[in-house]
Amino acid sequence: KLSVLLLFLPVAVVMQFLHVEGLPLFLVSALGILGTVTLIAKGTEEIAIYAGPLWGGLLNATFGNVTELIIALFALSKGLHEVVLSSITGSILGNLLLVLGAAMVYGGQKYHTQKFSRTGANVNVGMLWVTIVIIMVPSLMDLAVELEHHISETVQTTEGTGGDTQLTAKQLAPRAEELLVWAEETKLALPETKQAAESSKTALETGEDEDLNSAREDYQKARQTIREQLVPQSEELLVRAEETQYGISEAERAVDSSKKSLETGEDQDLNSALENYQQAKQTQGKAVMLNNISLSGAVILLVLYFGGLVFSMRTHKFLFMPVDEEHHEAQWSKQTAIYMLLGATLAVAYLSEAFVGSIEHMVEHDTINMSEMFIGVIVVAVVGNAAEGMVAVWVARDNKMELSFQIAMGSCLQVALMVTPLLVIASLWLGKATPSHPDGFLSLQFNPFELLALIAGTLIATAGLNDGESNWLEGMMFLGLYLFFAMVFWFHP
Repeated sequence: KLSVLLLFLPVAVVMQFLHVEGLPLFLVSALGILGTVTLIAKGTEEIAIYAGPLWGGLLNATFGNVTELIIALFALSKGLHEVVLSSITGSILGNLLLVLGAAMVYGGQKYHTQKFSRTGANVNVGMLWVTIVIIMVPSLMDLAVELEHHISETVQTTEGTGGDTQLTAKQLAPRAEELLVWAEETKLALPETKQAAESSKTALETGEDEDLNSAREDYQKARQTIREQLVPQSEELLVRAEETQYGISEAERAVDSSKKSLETGEDQDLNSALENYQQAKQTQGKAVMLNNISLSGAVILLVLYFGGLVFSMRTHKFLFMPVDEEHHEAQWSKQTAIYMLLGATLAVAYLSEAFVGSIEHMVEHDTINMSEMFIGVIVVAVVGNAAEGMVAVWVARDNKMELSFQIAMGSCLQVALMVTPLLVIASLWLGKATPSHPDGFLSLQFNPFELLALIAGTLIATAGLNDGESNWLEGMMFLGLYLFFAMVFWFHP
């Protein structure tokens, strides 16, 4: 029935030719995608009949989420990283809560209890938990670094910046120790700061004015040496920032403040220069760390994905075969099926470009009252998963809950284990630089509420699917949680 929406394909072509943008193109291209996806599903199904169970299953696994992948790739190329990350969250939540919930409710109206493989469900949910942990780590590392930096800033601002020439031995000793710790971290003025720390300890122990004056001189000498060495170090930091495209503004600020500190000789200017240098260094280090973690996680996810394919289609395929699977005769010739699949994929690519372009236009001109997060989590995810999701709901009505579960959970895992890592890797070449992603790389830094939604969704799925049975009330719980998340994402700034 969705194939009727193919009529929107030529409409989208005409609208692009006439340079129609914004909401009209957004709606038409979205409807066109829904219609074209049915051809991809049909073409894949027909080829699978000719290819046999193994290659057919592999083809279904590959093309099952090609729409989401294509849309996300175009979004990456236009610098809509937040939309891409949100669409990953939305696809997982949509399949896990919306599709499964709707299937349980729809099938539960006719059958009080529907059954599916408990072992297969546990395997799939376990894989999903592993994925959630992997994509959570970069975000949690980011939050931990930010919290540590905030605490460090709070400590620094409460220490005061009184004149060092008037410091008592009791005040001087901890400051000299702190300066030594900083010097050991940055490798700046180590001999001078060690001398200042030792002489301040001596002054504190003896209480002699002569020792105190000597300690003050050593402390001032150490700070002056830091001033002199901080300028070239900050300039080197700026060069690295320009190479990596991370922390450029922070590095520029560090260079300016270090030069000012050297010119004025004021202790307050030096304190500011030290803080700016640390912030610039931290920004660069954090960016490199998060990118490396995201890339490593992407590789591991792909390995898990291929391992899952071998498990479900070779060694343990009996756990994932629908109970009442029927053999269908091919309705198209093999050549027709291949041409239709290729043509539909190209059509989806064209419509996806128009779809993402309309999103970019609406975001830039603020012509629609939706945040990028809501567009990604709800709109893009629903458009990408609608056709496959409807199939999962329809077959549940015929008491084929095993098949319904496999469609929804399989799509969920494909997004998590295949689409997500491919997007991370593809962003190395396709990603467009933006202020928040200056090198265009898609690091797995999700919004904290997205992480909360993923954890909560996986928790309720674990509880609801653990017994291998479903009913309409469980479906209502799944749908209720999804609708609540959708509402929160709508109001999220």
